[in-house]
Amino acid sequence: MSELTTKDITEYLKNAMELESSIYRQERAIESAKQSIKDKKGRNYNDMCNRNRNKEKRMPKKKELAKPEDSRSSRKFSPVTLAKESVRADIFYTVISIIIIILGFVFKVQLMKVIGLIAIICFLGRLFINRKKVTDCVLKEQQLDIEYEQKIAEYEKQLNINEQEYKKALEVYEQAENQAKTEYEEVQESLTRASEVIEETLGAPLTQTRELLEKFYALNVIFPKYRNMIAICTIYEYFAAGRCTTLVGTDGAYNLYESELRQNLIIGKLDTIISQLEEIKQNQYILYTELKKTNSITSSIYQDIKNILNSVEQIGDTVQNIAHSSYITSYCAQVTAQNTEALKYITLING
Repeated sequence: MSELTTKDITEYLKNAMELESSIYRQERAIESAKQSIKDKKGRNYNDMCNRNRNKEKRMPKKKELAKPEDSRSSRKFSPVTLAKESVRADIFYTVISIIIIILGFVFKVQLMKVIGLIAIICFLGRLFINRKKVTDCVLKEQQLDIEYEQKIAEYEKQLNINEQEYKKALEVYEQAENQAKTEYEEVQESLTRASEVIEETLGAPLTQTRELLEKFYALNVIFPKYRNMIAICTIYEYFAAGRCTTLVGTDGAYNLYESELRQNLIIGKLDTIISQLEEIKQNQYILYTELKKTNSITSSIYQDIKNILNSVEQIGDTVQNIAHSSYITSYCAQVTAQNTEALKYITLING
């Protein structure tokens, strides 16, 4: 390779700057696209966690049925028992009255005969009435037995119905939970595959760009210390703005770059530059422009992937839609075209 003129060096730096910026941009594009997928996976995971937290609320519950109570169980004494006791008392007092009458005849006491007779009549009347009560009470108790048995039968029938309904609801619930789990796993798996597709789709031109940059630097035009995006962009700006005409020497671009770094007129650390991007606009304008372009492209890719993930109706379409994203396809075509031009330049300068 013949000695390069200032114009040749400027052209070389321009191509090197474009390749350095392109590599950085492609790396950030891959990160941005994968971050969009990662965020979707995170939202999907959070939705699943929320679903699991609310699992108890969705789980079907058995209906609580109150067992019918037998009102007679709370009674201290049975009406039948009381009526029977009354009958026994009437029989006892009737017997006593007969004894009194007999004694009246034995001792010839007229009053005892009268009292005994009256007592017999009264107690026989009571006996008749109380026997009727016993019969009525027995019939009523039998009716209550029938009604209670009917209530128990209805209660057991309802219990069986509720059990069947609960089992059916539980089956539907378990099917829904299993389906949700399956869909979650399918979505996560599809998103993982989508991330791999992003790596494959955007990774191919990135590999080509890196190889081209290695060939560029293999020409040994640039000293190894300055083979990075920040230095290349800044040194190219010196040449493009006419501040330098040579790389080496007292007035050379290397010397100016080191001097401005020491004076803090420019920033040499990428992390610092990214956090203070607007502050480099004055002294590192080309680097500023390339980083702004990178931010715009990565933001668009992130949103494009996000829109695809939010719009697909079938989870199986995710990978295919991302692989055929018009924006990503267009961006890859631009990178490929840029790589082709860089390859032509390398061929030309080696020629």
